[in-house]
Amino acid sequence: MPQSSPTEPGARMTNAAKPPRHRAARSPDETAAPFFSPDTFHADSGVLYQLRLAQVALGQLVNDEMALEGSTLPQWVPLYRIHRGDANTVADLARKCTVDAGAMTRLLDRLERKGLCRRVRCDDDRRVVRIELTPDGVALAERGAAGAVPRVQRRAGRLHARRMGAVAEAAGATDRQRRAPGRRQGEGGMKPAFVLPAAAALAAALLAGCADMRGIQPTAELRDAAALGLPAGAPSLGPAPDWWTALGDPQLDGLVAQALAGNPNLRVAAARVAKARGALEVAESATQPQVNGALDLTRQRFSANHIYPPPLGGSTRNLGTLQLSGGWELDFFGKHQGALDAAIGQIRAAEAEADAARVLLAGNVARAYVQWARLEDQRDVAARTLAQRQQMLALVQERVKAGLDNQLEVRQNETGRADTRASLAALDQQIDASRNALAALLGQPRLPEGLQAPRLAGLRALDVPAELSADWLARRADITAARWRVEAARGEVQVARAQFYPNVNLAAFAGFQAMGFGKLLDGDSVQWGVGPAVRLPIFEAGRLRAQLRGRSADVDAAIESYHAAVIDAMREVADQSQGLRATARQQREQAQALRAAEGAHDIAQRRYRAGLGTYLHVLAAETAVLAQRRQQVDLAAQALSGQIALAQAMGGGWRPTAEAAAH
Repeated sequence: MPQSSPTEPGARMTNAAKPPRHRAARSPDETAAPFFSPDTFHADSGVLYQLRLAQVALGQLVNDEMALEGSTLPQWVPLYRIHRGDANTVADLARKCTVDAGAMTRLLDRLERKGLCRRVRCDDDRRVVRIELTPDGVALAERGAAGAVPRVQRRAGRLHARRMGAVAEAAGATDRQRRAPGRRQGEGGMKPAFVLPAAAALAAALLAGCADMRGIQPTAELRDAAALGLPAGAPSLGPAPDWWTALGDPQLDGLVAQALAGNPNLRVAAARVAKARGALEVAESATQPQVNGALDLTRQRFSANHIYPPPLGGSTRNLGTLQLSGGWELDFFGKHQGALDAAIGQIRAAEAEADAARVLLAGNVARAYVQWARLEDQRDVAARTLAQRQQMLALVQERVKAGLDNQLEVRQNETGRADTRASLAALDQQIDASRNALAALLGQPRLPEGLQAPRLAGLRALDVPAELSADWLARRADITAARWRVEAARGEVQVARAQFYPNVNLAAFAGFQAMGFGKLLDGDSVQWGVGPAVRLPIFEAGRLRAQLRGRSADVDAAIESYHAAVIDAMREVADQSQGLRATARQQREQAQALRAAEGAHDIAQRRYRAGLGTYLHVLAAETAVLAQRRQQVDLAAQALSGQIALAQAMGGGWRPTAEAAAH
């Protein structure tokens, strides 16, 4: 058999030049050399190596096509990502394009000098600089997406069509060589001359096919503070974190503290945060290598009519396997990063929602306390009204005995007294209900012993500023949670897009495998393997596009939910501000009415003492005073409740954590 000289270029060592080995005799069908052996392997024949060459060639092809559009591939990719909404800051672009931030900054400087983009400071946070496309940059991004990319796909398809014939011819030649006796070792595999074109054609066609995401992207756009009608002036002043202490009631302060420590709904919110943290840890673990251990001990009978010849076929053997296996999925296309971004968004949203629940709980406790105080004051007024009704009834009865009145007057006053008693009983029931509601907010079946009934006179008014500015959005925990939901949805879109690209894994295993348990740990039972694995969806009946379309719709829904939350929060502030102004006007008018009623009551008393009027006139004048006092109590409670609601609408003193604000 002819052999290549060791001095000739590309010479390979054959079996004749190697030391002899002791191996089992082969059947006539096994005399052909294997398709692959270490003697015939060259690094430049590897499939991954050829795929990398094909990827470089395809990148050069894209770059040439982009040159026709007046740009280059490294310049066009950031423009396209900004236009598509994938990223809008230097850090985001550097992460999406897998380059360092310094290189991305220099690239953006060149693009800005060419008039394709500009830097704009965010209204929400002046420290953040956002990258925006100029009209020329938008036009270039759209031309590349609409022109260069389809042309590359068509050329890749033609390249694939031209190469498939060569691949088929090579496959036929390989099959003939494998059947030819006496061929040299290493001649059975595909020739390297055919491997490169076939791998290039396959990589080009598959990469062109996996980029078929056209027309699927979120359509909703986040509106900034100016678009939402918020002025970009000086930061507005919000309530203090412990704003309820300004009411001046230490008993209320203690109740709020107990509620924040023991309310079950807060524990539910904390459990949601813990669940989100668990999801974040799962996403982080996916970026790291995974190692597993396995021990399999099996007693198996092998079929005598299957692929195993005697003596294995028809026998019963013990099979043992003990090995460690590991794998590492390489995140070339941002799947793990997208899952990580989504998990971070979910945990930040859960944390903000937990804080929003705390703000809501503190406000509910304060309002329930004010309601309790209102009912207690109303009961005092009702008790005085009942006493007055009894006095009036007694005087009328005396006038009937004296023949000055009739039984009609008696019955009318008895009806008034009964109505007052019914109102007093209803107030007692409402007081019990308000105490029970307050106990439920504290997470207890009943209120602690020793609590004093509150009075509205013991509560001070809250001074809550109602001016809104752009920074107000960052002080609302519920709005911040909605904003993080948008980021989480965008991360899911990135994961869905990464599904279109190859999935590259590095896998390895090492351990023992033997037929017979006694030989499992022998040195000859050692087995190991290592190598890459590449998976790429070729035909999935539109599943990936449908999945991406659904994730894009989730982004649209999250963005519109954020807009709805902002608009609803602005409505709350406007309603409470207008309500407080209206209540203040009512209080001024009611104060005048109360002074007038009290003046009439004083005149009636002076006329009675001077003998110019009866005591019935005094009691009738007092009835008007009591009616005004009932209205005074209701308006005072309404004003306090409105101030508490405004404090909540202005954020309830919430501030984001430093870690969350940094993102």
